[in-house]
Amino acid sequence: EALESALADGKAPMLGDMLERWPFFGSTLAMIAMVLAKTSPEITQRYDERLVDPELREVGTMLRERLERTRDVVVRVLGRPLLADNPVLEGSIAVRNPYVDPLNLLQIEALRRTRVEEDPELVRGLLITINGIVAGMRNTG
Repeated sequence: EALESALADGKAPMLGDMLERWPFFGSTLAMIAMVLAKTSPEITQRYDERLVDPELREVGTMLRERLERTRDVVVRVLGRPLLADNPVLEGSIAVRNPYVDPLNLLQIEALRRTRVEEDPELVRGLLITINGIVAGMRNTG
């Protein structure tokens, strides 16, 4: 919200100057951009649809809207797409998603089933999906 407010107040040039001159600010924004690039609002919506009580789903909707606003603000401050300066990571994410996304879908189903019945094999499957997602997400697992 602070960056959004600064942009609304016409302070984009100041933020650009900070980005160039303050290594901490630049590296913090680069880290935020990396984390944002790894997010998948579509997958979180699937978790909501299958696992969250209908009366609580608006929380997930609000969080996804805030995520999109944050992405937009960071892109505006950086003056470029999220990973424009890191094509290796961008490629890595593009390669990773087709493998991690199905693990998320399996995890959703495993979570749903473990809520209904206690089965050690379901718990084992759930743990496998957790480990697979963590391995795929790397430092943001």
